[in-house]
Amino acid sequence: MRDDDREGGEVLEHLRAENAYTSSCFGRLEHDVDVLFREIRSRIKLDNESVPVYRRNWWYWRATTEANQYPVHMRSRNRDRSQAQVVIDENQLANDHEFFDLLHAEVSPDGQLLAYIVDYQGNELGELHIRDLSSGVDLADIVPGVEASLAWSADSTTVLYAKSDQTRRSCEVWSHKLGNDAADDIRLFHEPDARFNVMIATLKGDQLLDIAIHSYQTTEHLLLDAHDLSKAPVAVRPRQSGVEYSVDYDRDRNRMIVLHNIEAQDFSLQSASIDLITLDVSAEWHDLVDPDPNLRIDDFEIFADHLAMFRRHNAMTDVCVRDLRTNVDTVIDFGEPLVTVGAGANPDSASPTMRLSATSMTMPASVFDYHVYSGELELLKRTEVLGGYDPTDYVTTRAWSRAKDGVEIPMTIVHAKTTTLDGSAPTLIYAYAAYEISMDTWFSPSRLSLLDRGAVFVVVHARGGGELGRRWYLDGKFAKKTNTFDDTIACTEYLIDQKMVDPARIALRGGSAGGLLVGATINRAPHLFCAAIAEVPFVDCLTTMCDPSIPLTTAEYEEWGNPTDDASAYADIRGYSPINNVQATTYPRIFATAGYEDRRVGYWEPAKWVATLRETITNPQDVWAEFDLAGHQGPSERDSALREEAKVLAFVLDAWGISA
Repeated sequence: MRDDDREGGEVLEHLRAENAYTSSCFGRLEHDVDVLFREIRSRIKLDNESVPVYRRNWWYWRATTEANQYPVHMRSRNRDRSQAQVVIDENQLANDHEFFDLLHAEVSPDGQLLAYIVDYQGNELGELHIRDLSSGVDLADIVPGVEASLAWSADSTTVLYAKSDQTRRSCEVWSHKLGNDAADDIRLFHEPDARFNVMIATLKGDQLLDIAIHSYQTTEHLLLDAHDLSKAPVAVRPRQSGVEYSVDYDRDRNRMIVLHNIEAQDFSLQSASIDLITLDVSAEWHDLVDPDPNLRIDDFEIFADHLAMFRRHNAMTDVCVRDLRTNVDTVIDFGEPLVTVGAGANPDSASPTMRLSATSMTMPASVFDYHVYSGELELLKRTEVLGGYDPTDYVTTRAWSRAKDGVEIPMTIVHAKTTTLDGSAPTLIYAYAAYEISMDTWFSPSRLSLLDRGAVFVVVHARGGGELGRRWYLDGKFAKKTNTFDDTIACTEYLIDQKMVDPARIALRGGSAGGLLVGATINRAPHLFCAAIAEVPFVDCLTTMCDPSIPLTTAEYEEWGNPTDDASAYADIRGYSPINNVQATTYPRIFATAGYEDRRVGYWEPAKWVATLRETITNPQDVWAEFDLAGHQGPSERDSALREEAKVLAFVLDAWGISA
């Protein structure tokens, strides 16, 4: 399947046949899909603008309209936006293309030029263009085959970008001098180790550029002088296996701030002085925050007199602001405990305000400014949900189940206040649990279509994610990966045993590595679920991990193990790989999706899995599959993406016996 002729081979015809079958299955649900699509779309304020961000003497924001499928990027000298200038209109770029994604865009330091990367295939690989913002016309400069990161030199004459090898590993940083042919570009850095990927970015203050080199277990940061690219890159700290760190520049104190896991499993913050001439960072690091075994520090922001720490504890997030003059800490109160808070755009460390984002199961995405000197939290914008949405009409709770090894597993539950948890409510469980990614609370306008019909939505925070720190992640990978699936089953059984939900109407949903979770979980306990949605699922993981020629495989050894060199890793992956463990029994109704141009999960994985299911289970007619000709993220147009979500919800509602 993988080596088929992409222009019209047998496999492509097979995928089209799969789509035709699924389309026929959805035929009887066409009315429900239309109803749900209109319902979801009606909640979204399509004529909208983001909160402006101030950077280098300009205010930047994005605007969307009902008539357009993509945003328009704007800027103005005034915060009131009275002198608005179009930076780039994604709708014009997307015109006449079946797929479009603006992978990255960066305005030059002098504010005159825009470097941007566009993807027309869906494979997350783009073409670099340079636009003159005064005329709105692109320069002749075009660089093909570029990854989604870039940076400018301080004099706005050179763009730095990343490129990948034949396995799609981002492994090189190049510089392009404006006006030169791309063939004359200079390679500044190459990473030979196949476990590592690289990206390029600008640190706060615009004086230093950062070549970030990372695997799943180790990181290294090389600094470049934005004023003199002829200088060789200098490591903040030499690479050491198992040591992860991130950095930013504190311009006001001429020092690097380093977040690292050296003798601190859940990360510690330190500072180190830097020589801006040689770029040498002192080997003497000074503690900024004492490590706390009950707290994980995920990220930080540095300001003139304040340091913000984005933390997690007990499967919850918060932000703590330290006054560097007094060492007094303040934890910001957002008015509810189960809120997900993160950093917004904070390009200027001299700003007296810190931009924050926050959301929860009932709080629509919100943008705040925290006034660091006064302690005031100012709400700038909350995403408007049309149709009379009232957050007090819904209830969010946290529950804990006990896994079979005795570990308590958290889950977040949301439902309408009118829905009683008495064993009668249909339920959709969502889980991911891989790569130390935390599935924190988030608001979804489409989810309301389920909640308003009496459904319960549950997020299982299984081991393999990062919700409870590094140990939570380590206890759900390699030989312990089966904990992920056992945790999901334990939470499902808890909901049933507590007579909270209807045991005959439980659906399971997950994507990518979460799709692996779906496949492995229904193999173990098919009787628990009436439906399963596996989106771009990593379901043929043993085959993929045995083939280093497949994009990303080698780097993934640090997440799943190397089955070609390690017999125990082979046995571990073979023991849970969804395609290798399908049972000859009745399965829940399954809806699988895939992207033909997906670089992360090859389309052949779900295609082979679907074929295996149909050959093995006793209800093969209940396996539906849809293959989008785009990539990992699905369709790019706004309305197309909303319609795909409406199809998923219609599939779930139908499995519950509910008509839209």
